[in-house]
Amino acid sequence: MSPALKNGLLLVMLIVVVGVAGWFFTRAKKGTALPTKGFETHWMCEKCHRDFKLTPAEYQEWLDSKDKLRRDPNFPARVVVFWCPDCKAYSVVRAQLDPTTDKLVIERDSSGNFVPLATPKAPAAEESEKPPQ
Repeated sequence: MSPALKNGLLLVMLIVVVGVAGWFFTRAKKGTALPTKGFETHWMCEKCHRDFKLTPAEYQEWLDSKDKLRRDPNFPARVVVFWCPDCKAYSVVRAQLDPTTDKLVIERDSSGNFVPLATPKAPAAEESEKPPQ
């Protein structure tokens, strides 16, 4: 084989390898689609108490948006705060359903500070001291 033919074959092989690698890394991953129903997480605005239920697909969409996620290096990275369309402020934080009251409660406020949970009230003393009938 002549050197020109070897160089030509090497160039063709190099172009094929680079093309396959480019296709492999840029192709859409069909098996990793996020669910659009079920697996909802609760989010609540700490100012107006509006409830948001986000599916994993909606959560990823909000994370990827330029205007719905607060991006501030002065706040902890683990605290995710979204934009509330009613309050016009970054005040939507993760909430959980309290099993005792069936109401949404937030764990951290939009500044990243822990919010104390309300403790259930004990029965009144006068009710517990009633004589049996």
